Amino acid sequence: MHAIIYGSGRWAQLISGKLQKYKVENILIGNNITATSVNKFAKIPSSFYGGMVFIASATKDHFSDLKQCLKTNPKTIFIEKGFDDSRLYSEAKKLTNLPIYILSQYRYSEVIRQVKNLKMKKIEYNWKIDSDTKEWMYHIYSIDN
Repeated sequence: MHAIIYGSGRWAQLISGKLQKYKVENILIGNNITATSVNKFAKIPSSFYGGMVFIASATKDHFSDLKQCLKTNPKTIFIEKGFDDSRLYSEAKKLTNLPIYILSQYRYSEVIRQVKNLKMKKIEYNWKIDSDTKEWMYHIYSIDN
């Protein structure tokens, strides 16, 4: 089994490590060149075509990476955090009939497990976000929904 991972940062490397643990050979496509990644514009080996694709690049690049990955004839597509514009979800559905899964690590957090059965009407956030706010907003959105 093979997987292509678009991205080469923290989350892409975490996904790669998890896949390696389960003996899934994978290749990272991104700009953060390491021993296991390749340049985004390098040719993807044909042996990786027809497998799984994980998109864990910068959120602003997710839609363009989705269009790019379709050239590899993937069986399943996973996108970390989703898109930076909610209109792109309907655009993505027009590109392919393949299932596209949105990944969010917060869906599996202990906090979500604890409050899952509560009937919430409102959530107020009082979080101190000490990094790029745009990256966090997709996670908050996925918690709310």
